[in-house]
Amino acid sequence: MIPQLESVTPLVVKATKTSPSTMNMSNLTLTMSPIEDPSICRVTGDAISESWTSPLDNGINYCSLEDLIIGSGLNNTLGFKEFTSNWICLGYTLGSCTVTSLNRKI
Repeated sequence: MIPQLESVTPLVVKATKTSPSTMNMSNLTLTMSPIEDPSICRVTGDAISESWTSPLDNGINYCSLEDLIIGSGLNNTLGFKEFTSNWICLGYTLGSCTVTSLNRKI
């Protein structure tokens, strides 16, 4: 399912995504925070499933965040770099993501 954009502010992007197979919903949040270099912004992402039964989700939460980043165009920002791992994002290497376009709800 395509992420549903819920809200956008200068520092926070929020969306939801429902798994078509399990119908579990995840709340997605991208938070931008400035660091010492004013030309650089750190973006952290959270994908929180409403179901407690999916801590090992085969990379679905990672793919949901990737869909949100690509759908919002953040990945096309000059200097964009992704830094993640299985330690940072459980299931990262299990994800086999197919990117879809972002569905705007707001």
